[in-house]
Amino acid sequence: MKTFIRIALVFGLVAILRIVFATQEPSRRNLPSGQLLLPVPGDPQPTNNWPTVLAVSPDLHSVAILNCGYGAYTSGQRQSIAILDVATNHLVDFPEPLMASDAAQTFFHGMAFSSDGRKIYASVGSMTDPLGLKKGNVGNGILVYDFENGRPTQSGFLKMPPRLPADTPQRQRSDMRNVTFPSGLAVVHGKAGDSLLIANNLSDEAVLMDTSGAVQKRFDLSLWARLPSSFPFGVVAAKDASTAFVSLWNGSRVAELDLSSGKVRKMIELGLPASPTAPGSHPTAMLLSPDERWLYVALSNADEVAVIDRAEGRVVGHLSTRLPGQEYGGSSPNALTWPTGSLTRSRCLISRSPRATERNGPPDSSPARCFRRRWRLSATIFWSPRPRAAAPRPSPKS
Repeated sequence: MKTFIRIALVFGLVAILRIVFATQEPSRRNLPSGQLLLPVPGDPQPTNNWPTVLAVSPDLHSVAILNCGYGAYTSGQRQSIAILDVATNHLVDFPEPLMASDAAQTFFHGMAFSSDGRKIYASVGSMTDPLGLKKGNVGNGILVYDFENGRPTQSGFLKMPPRLPADTPQRQRSDMRNVTFPSGLAVVHGKAGDSLLIANNLSDEAVLMDTSGAVQKRFDLSLWARLPSSFPFGVVAAKDASTAFVSLWNGSRVAELDLSSGKVRKMIELGLPASPTAPGSHPTAMLLSPDERWLYVALSNADEVAVIDRAEGRVVGHLSTRLPGQEYGGSSPNALTWPTGSLTRSRCLISRSPRATERNGPPDSSPARCFRRRWRLSATIFWSPRPRAAAPRPSPKS
């Protein structure tokens, strides 16, 4: 009888514990920064180190995340591309064997889906073996993945040829002559199919190539006699496949490119410093409005977003990313996105400092909402679960 009672007590205790653990809130997570992540709406998913780019598939079913850090232990200390299934909120990390902690190359700041969603392109940079001459190295270029059933599979590498010898007497360090270091990239869909426009961060140029790696056009983006110095960073292309823009991080300018002629149409100045040695505005991310009439440029060193009228080719306003009453800078905006399915609010902006800002007022107004975070934020997208009715077109300054 005593044995029966003991067995009954054990089974009863187990049943109670199962009920308790089944109904308690999701577990808390300790972050590498020392912060404690409590259960919050949205169920945040852990990623690999330093996610810098978010790319949405054309069918809106997947989000690709480019992780450019040293690599977490859970990813085998390798950089990776992670895929988020939007329907299930399930994230799977795919470590890249070429991007181990001791690799001679690294992912940098460019990633995009092909126009049909069957390919993913990612920028790869190398300074120690820029031509990929040593075994196991690939050098500078674009890593190509097949994308099927939510899984990226490496399928090729498009080598980036070094910058051609300059016609003008520009000076370049001997150890940098073959270094291009691809940064931002955009898929340009034209009549002949997809092309890739890539900003080469350490050779002061942009390159338009087809998906086989053949160079179609090269754009000289140098501003001074020494190379590199303008540091091309971000890329955005218009839907007509004839115009694109490249942000020049150290040049405090945006270059407007004519993709048909292969010429630089103009350089749009964005708060040039008083002297050549003074720090500039550091333009980084760019965003075209849905009607592509306005170009928004994040100025990381000015805590502002510049608004450019494409027809006039000039800046027509600035949107501050500082908090009301904030005296010193530091919001450092570096990512922009436009709300999906709605034009009633202009955009969300994420900065590298612990702050996300949403703007919906005139250029000189304070932010509508600021979301404080204790993390270094580097990329953002806006997701609308259901399309909404189109709203009246907003003012470019809102």
